[in-house]
Amino acid sequence: MPVPGSVHAGPTAGRGVTGRRAAGGPARTSAPQLARLRLWQARALRASGRPGAAAEAPRLLRPARAVAEEYGMARPAAECAALLAETGGEE
Repeated sequence: MPVPGSVHAGPTAGRGVTGRRAAGGPARTSAPQLARLRLWQARALRASGRPGAAAEAPRLLRPARAVAEEYGMARPAAECAALLAETGGEE
């Protein structure tokens, strides 16, 4: 049995990928999960108060809204649309 965090003998054996990283891969490449992450990042940018941060939010919100709509994620799509309207990022 492999030790957690060690290189495992699975499909990525010999590529230097640890068991933890391999298990975490699908969540980072899932379109719905990425949409949620972009929404959360946009919220964090807006809340940061950093000069210009709120202006960065639309570049995250547009693709997040598109994916949310494509996958039928009504609440995240609505949140993205509302934040886009507030930031003036609606086209």
